Amino acid sequence: MYSYRLNILGFPGHPDSDKVPYNLGLLDQRLALEWLHDNIQNFGGDPEKITISGYSAGGASVDYLSYAFPDDPIAWAFIPESGTTTGFGSKTKRQAADAWYSVSETLGCGDSAANPDDMLQCLREKDVDEILAAIPASDGLGAIQGAFTPTIDNKLVYADAKYDTLSPAARPVLIGTTNDEANFFRALASIKGSDAGDDVWERMTETVFTCPAALRANRSLNHEVPVWRYRYFGDFPNTVLTDDPPSGAWHGSQNLVIFGLSSLTGVPDTEAEVDIAKWMRGAWAAFAKDPSRGLADYGWPLYNPSGDTLARIGFGNETGGNFGLGGEYDSGCRKTVAVTATPILPDSPEATADEV
Repeated sequence: MYSYRLNILGFPGHPDSDKVPYNLGLLDQRLALEWLHDNIQNFGGDPEKITISGYSAGGASVDYLSYAFPDDPIAWAFIPESGTTTGFGSKTKRQAADAWYSVSETLGCGDSAANPDDMLQCLREKDVDEILAAIPASDGLGAIQGAFTPTIDNKLVYADAKYDTLSPAARPVLIGTTNDEANFFRALASIKGSDAGDDVWERMTETVFTCPAALRANRSLNHEVPVWRYRYFGDFPNTVLTDDPPSGAWHGSQNLVIFGLSSLTGVPDTEAEVDIAKWMRGAWAAFAKDPSRGLADYGWPLYNPSGDTLARIGFGNETGGNFGLGGEYDSGCRKTVAVTATPILPDSPEATADEV
C-alpha cells in the first residue's frame, strides 16, 4: 500500500509547469513502483514479477503509467479496472491554470495577472487546510473529474487522440468494467435531488467506461500483446445502493465482492456471491502469477472482439466463467479502433520470440 498526492497537491495547475510539474501524483506512483522493485526481494517477492492494479481513478493511473514508461514499465502486467487514459478526460493546460488561478485568487494570492513566482510563494505560506478549502466543490465525481486531475503535459499524460499514435508497454493487460457503472454516480446525484434520467446515465456508462475499455483492449491486441477483458454483472442483496431505479452492478460494486467486503452491510452473502468471488480471486491470481498464459490455463480465452472471449462475471448471478462476444457491448461506441492483429498466446506454436 502507498499514498500519492491528490488534488492541487498532486496535480497542480501552476502556469509554469517547468517549476511546478503538473502530474506529481503520477510521479509519486512511479516512485513507489521503483521502491517496490528495489525492495521487494526483502519481503520474499520477485522484482521481475510485479503486477499493478487500480480501480476507477486508480485504473486510469495504471493505464497512464503503461503509456508513460513504455520502455521501462517495471511492472510485468497491468490491471486497469473501470478506468483508462481516455475515459475520464485529461485537463488541458488552460483548464488546469484556470483551476489554479481560482484557488490563488480565493486565498488572496492573485489571479492570472499576478506574477507566477509571487503567486506560488504566497500559496506556499498558506496552511494546507486553507488551500484545500479554497478548491471548488466537486460534482460528486471526486478524484476522476475534479478541479485538479491529470493534465496533458506530453510526458506522462497525452491528449486522447495522441494515444492512437503511441504504443503502451508491451505487457499483458486484464481490463474491464461493470455493467451499470454510472449508477453509483446516479445514486449520489439522487441524494442531491437531481436525476438526469435513464438515457443520460446509460450513455455515461458507455462513453466513460465501456467504450474506453474497448479502445484500450483493442490497442493492446493490435500491438500483439496478450489482453483479457471482462464485464461484471453481479447484483446481490448486500450490494444494492437503490431500488428505484435498480442500482445493478454499479461502479465499485465488484470490489465489495472480490475483497469480501459485502458483509459490512450486515446482509449475508448469497451462495452465488461466494462462488463468484472465489472465481474472481482465482482469475486475478492466475493472471498475476503468469500474465501471458495464466488466464488461458484458467479457462478464460484470450480477448478477441469477434469471439466468445468476454468474461461476463456474475451474468444472471451465475457462478463460474460465462463468456460472450468480445465486442458484445461496444455497438454504441463511436470509436474503438479496428482490430487488425490476430490474438496469439506467447509460447504457443505460432508465437515468435519477438512476440514473447
